[in-house]
Amino acid sequence: MWVFILYLIGGIISSVVGIIVLDSKTSIIKKMIGVVFFLGLGSVLLKNAWESGKAVFGG
Repeated sequence: MWVFILYLIGGIISSVVGIIVLDSKTSIIKKMIGVVFFLGLGSVLLKNAWESGKAVFGG
């Protein structure tokens, strides 16, 4: 249960940080690296939250 919550919170935070980086006034290269890293990390964490949630809640 705790793993599901941690993955979910981490995924949401990583996705929000990726969007903030995209909206910032930094160079294009830094934006690309930040968005790929944080949105990629966010999607992986949310996928893990989905998988662990199915295991926890019996889906």
